[in-house]
Amino acid sequence: MRNFALLALSVLLFGCNQSDSTKTETTTGQQTDTSKTSKDSTADKKPDATASKTGDTTILITVSVEIFTAAKNRDYEKFARFIHPQKGVGLYPSSYIDTSAIKISATDFLALAKQKKKIDWGSGSAEPEKLTVEQYFGQFVYDRDYLKIGSRSVNDLHRGGTAEGFNVKEKFAGHDIVEYFFAGIEKNGNMDWSAVRLVFEWNENTPYLVGVVYDHWTP
Repeated sequence: MRNFALLALSVLLFGCNQSDSTKTETTTGQQTDTSKTSKDSTADKKPDATASKTGDTTILITVSVEIFTAAKNRDYEKFARFIHPQKGVGLYPSSYIDTSAIKISATDFLALAKQKKKIDWGSGSAEPEKLTVEQYFGQFVYDRDYLKIGSRSVNDLHRGGTAEGFNVKEKFAGHDIVEYFFAGIEKNGNMDWSAVRLVFEWNENTPYLVGVVYDHWTP
């Protein structure tokens, strides 16, 4: 009788161990599947940035959003706060960085915005040059809602136009560049694409704007 009781207890314990083992395997399988799903979904997403050359990529993204929000709202006082305090900002209406393009301090920028005076921006291109700050922003800074429809990247630029007309990386070597790119509409043959590149130089762990480079399709 005693031997029978011991045999029954052994069978019961063996059954419980098997049940626990099955539960462990099932739980582990679920965790593995969840991890795989998360990895796959992440892989489909294009990262915001590659890497900042001299500072924090997160700060660059945050500052670029603030700059574009100011540009969208034509809040020139807020925009001016991001202009480099010593070097000012260069405004370039094409991907070819022309040395004749105007470089302007935050103070002068605000004065021009208030005067609403047309000035020669020194674009060196076929684009109209004499524009007010308001007109310039409407054509060469925030000509469409990039915050909604643009893809964003850091130091990973779309090459526009011809190789000879694209010298952004060369002229701004060592700088961080945040690009907002609109790929265009397919039914238009994507020929309405455009991009705006914000060029930053770091000063005491703060990124300041030293260039705004506009680019778009040209025949």
